[in-house]
Amino acid sequence: MKKKIIISIVLLAGFCGLVYIMRYLILGGVAPATPAKDTISQTTERALRDSTASSESAVGASPVLESKEFDVKSTKYFNDKKWAVVNIVPKEREQADPAYLVVHQRAGSYQTIIGPGTLFPADQLEEKGIPQAVIDHLDSLGLVGSF
Repeated sequence: MKKKIIISIVLLAGFCGLVYIMRYLILGGVAPATPAKDTISQTTERALRDSTASSESAVGASPVLESKEFDVKSTKYFNDKKWAVVNIVPKEREQADPAYLVVHQRAGSYQTIIGPGTLFPADQLEEKGIPQAVIDHLDSLGLVGSF
């Protein structure tokens, strides 16, 4: 009786292995992994890497530096974590001033809406569709101005 059970288990395992191999061959290998969603840290690194003196950057934007030279000091979330204000600080104080970014989650990834910067024009915040709660938070930090 034990011998039949062992033979059945071995045959079942062999059949499962054969099915897996056939599936692998028919489907052409392992399916590609879905692209990872951007985290706030990845979004911040990309924003620092891509920041320029363009109209998308806020007044007082930090110079373009290696993203590894900054740390995320704090993140304040709004609207069920769909929006966030990220405070970044340089690892070495003499490199640049601390700065802020406003990010928005779309399709599972965070995208920089404005920043990095130390002062944001009120009209630009409204034009970009940033929620009032986020604007109020930036204003409470003294980061909203008009030019």
